[in-house]
Amino acid sequence: MTRTIAAIYAGIVFIAAGGTVPAVELLQPEETAMPSVVQVIQPQLEILDRPVIIQVQVDPTLGVDTSMRILCATSAYRGQVHVEKQDVGITLTISGEIREVSQGKILVSFDVEAESQDVSGAAGFAGSGAAILQPAKSKTVLTVGGKSLILTVTFPPEEALAERAPGK
Repeated sequence: MTRTIAAIYAGIVFIAAGGTVPAVELLQPEETAMPSVVQVIQPQLEILDRPVIIQVQVDPTLGVDTSMRILCATSAYRGQVHVEKQDVGITLTISGEIREVSQGKILVSFDVEAESQDVSGAAGFAGSGAAILQPAKSKTVLTVGGKSLILTVTFPPEEALAERAPGK
């Protein structure tokens, strides 16, 4: 039993470090009904052909400005903003994937959660979805409880990317 626990621990450490190995090589079941093959599902990050900026806004605002811009170099993105104003604390979290599906069309999936905490208690909203966006055109992608999530995608100017390139 101790050998099996050690093998499971070694497998978890190996997978966390980015490796994948069939469970048969890591685990030798000791006369149990455990299956001999374990499949690890791991999302694959893709490098985007060109960086994309996602601007996130909530309208009407949650009491304070929680808008944010997220610079995406990979297909997966995540952003969070927390603002304190007087006796109100607002947290807005968004994550998802982004893909350029054709010239001028970007598919953005999202999981968003907003939470507002004040003296009267907590309130907020959460939602998931996806939308096809055109660069520089804002789009309302979700409306919950009178609050709308507005996303805008843009591409950074080529000059800005060239200035930040290594060796410059």
